[in-house]
Amino acid sequence: MAAIPIPKEVRPGVAALLLLDEDARQELLGALESARPSFGYQEFAENVADSVKTIERDSAENIASVLLSLHLIRTAANVELPSFINDFVEGIEQTEQKELLAKIPVDKFTEWLSRLLQVKSLALPAKARAKRNEYENLFCSADISTDVRPLFESAKGEGPAVVGALITYALKISYHHGNQLRDFFVAIDLEDLDTLEELIAEARSQSERLSPMLDTAQIPHPKNEGE
Repeated sequence: MAAIPIPKEVRPGVAALLLLDEDARQELLGALESARPSFGYQEFAENVADSVKTIERDSAENIASVLLSLHLIRTAANVELPSFINDFVEGIEQTEQKELLAKIPVDKFTEWLSRLLQVKSLALPAKARAKRNEYENLFCSADISTDVRPLFESAKGEGPAVVGALITYALKISYHHGNQLRDFFVAIDLEDLDTLEELIAEARSQSERLSPMLDTAQIPHPKNEGE
């Protein structure tokens, strides 16, 4: 691999990582090692942030997200850890964070980062993200807007009379296709809303029936809140 490009949206996490002192590093390492199994990046980042006191919450979540992303990239690229970390450092040197990097011993930073990236708790959410990314399209968000459309009947010598109204809904689904964010629109009615509710209820029911089987087999899996 060459230098790893560092997108602007993750650079605050990289900066927070570089700014940690030894006490914060040790506390972060402990929080990572004791983090409960998580399948989502945000859930994992929040769990880690809940366990640290010497790092601001936003910074802790950003750092956890950076570490998860690095773990995912390295696993996908199948690169030896020392080479991967060197590529990451080269990527930092190509951003504005290079000034922060110049203020710390690079060998100490790479040694410490190596320890962080080998923490086992990173593997589960990273693997879950990798498996989910195998799909061509990934759900991002959704929205439903309501529209009332009048129905007219023309009358001779007079303006059109309103004989009724139709309530329609526009379902917007935003999804990721590779690195692109795309939108899909479809018109639906009340019967379609009922169909969607039934499908969601059935999917939840299937999940509830599968959950005890996975629990019995002691296989960690995502669960509904409150379980």
